[in-house]
Amino acid sequence: MKNKIFKAKLSDANGNPLAFKTVTFTVAGKTIKASTDAEGVAIVKLALTNAKTYDLTINFEGDGVYASHSSTVKVKINKEKTKVNAPKKTLKKNKKVKKVVITLKNSKGKAIAKKKLTLTVNKKKYTAKTNAKGKATIKIKNLNKKGTKKYTVKFAGDSQYNSCKKPVKSKLNR
Repeated sequence: MKNKIFKAKLSDANGNPLAFKTVTFTVAGKTIKASTDAEGVAIVKLALTNAKTYDLTINFEGDGVYASHSSTVKVKINKEKTKVNAPKKTLKKNKKVKKVVITLKNSKGKAIAKKKLTLTVNKKKYTAKTNAKGKATIKIKNLNKKGTKKYTVKFAGDSQYNSCKKPVKSKLNR
């Protein structure tokens, strides 16, 4: 979820700030009220989950002195960049199931939970979902030939995050 801070300045016809007035912010079906400060600025923090363009309506209902005013602006939320971290690891040939732990993080290094990652090795695909720490444990079966193995880790992306992929080489020993 992306928390964004929105500010609106309320002023009279002469540009003088209107302090301590209630302003309503409405976006994506959510409405939040805020009061202006001494400078006439109202600030809210809104959680917008999907990358798209939103209509943000800012409304002052007026009072006994000042008339009501409403304004709508477009707010564009971009998809967040992602990064997968897959280890260059030596896997043991004698284990039936090889485990590879992959981490998915956003552009700020924060773990991304509940996302599906795909690992492709020898044209076979394995999938797992990330946990609360952004880690997915993928179990690889039937990988028995000794040598260097190339595999690709991929996150397909969604309405909030960009896709990403990473090629990795691992060694299979004994």
